[in-house]
Amino acid sequence: MARERLESKLAEIRAARDEVVELLQNRQDDIHSIEFPENYWKTMAHLMWRYGDHMREHTNQIANTRRGTDLVHTEVQRKLADAERSWGELLGELVGLDDADLDKTTGDQDWSVSETLDHILSAEIHYLNAARKGLGRD
Repeated sequence: MARERLESKLAEIRAARDEVVELLQNRQDDIHSIEFPENYWKTMAHLMWRYGDHMREHTNQIANTRRGTDLVHTEVQRKLADAERSWGELLGELVGLDDADLDKTTGDQDWSVSETLDHILSAEIHYLNAARKGLGRD
């Protein structure tokens, strides 16, 4: 399955999103007072609200294109798509954290962010190895 064009477009989008997150993740209440002269977005707060909404809007557009052109997900693809959505949720929870935050916990029994990410990595490798073995590619 050739995906070079798709992966290239996704890499460009990811790079732009990474820059937006880096630029804005530590802004505080001043987002309501930063105004834009061109009036497309009234304030930085409006831009940030629209930023997430825009991605959801066009995700729905792509979903409609898939349904309307017989490019519907197979069962495996649906499950992988759900796993990718959970990856996006994880990335969202990490916005605004820095290395100094990684070892904080809410109590003695809780994992830190770092421990949780280490566990996730271990599990991802386990799933990858199990999938390879199941497909005879180990």
